[in-house]
Amino acid sequence: WSSDVCSSDLAAYVHRVGQIAKITAEEEEILLDGLEQGLQRDIDNLTEAYLPMVLNAAREIGTRREEILEYIQEGSLGLLSAVRSFNREGTRSFRDYARWNIRKAIHKARRNQELVLSIPRKITTFFAKFKKVSEVLRKKLNRSPMLDEIAAEQIGRAHV
Repeated sequence: WSSDVCSSDLAAYVHRVGQIAKITAEEEEILLDGLEQGLQRDIDNLTEAYLPMVLNAAREIGTRREEILEYIQEGSLGLLSAVRSFNREGTRSFRDYARWNIRKAIHKARRNQELVLSIPRKITTFFAKFKKVSEVLRKKLNRSPMLDEIAAEQIGRAHV
């Protein structure tokens, strides 16, 4: 994604979510009644009413635009999960249940992202060491070193 696309997508989402009217406790109860009855209109309205919570959680956890957009997507999936699985007979309010599901989904995405990023860091570190050893040998030998020379030098450095 280019930075401009991320910036405009995020700005559009923030603007759209900023226009969502907050619901009262009474309105939430009516929507929860509709949720229990499976009324799609009420399910959609309840989901939309909690999108600002998704945005806030994504902004708190994410630092870059791309990250925030990804966390918005994952948080929205967490919100949908909360809407589908909420049980009014439990001890939690819908608000707490939604917050928990949103954060759980975002943190899971963050952990997965960190796992994916850990491999490239290892590779980057390896190539940085490779380049450094290669440059030292180039100066020392006055020619491009062979791979086995670089490997032998690297192994020698590891044992020092």
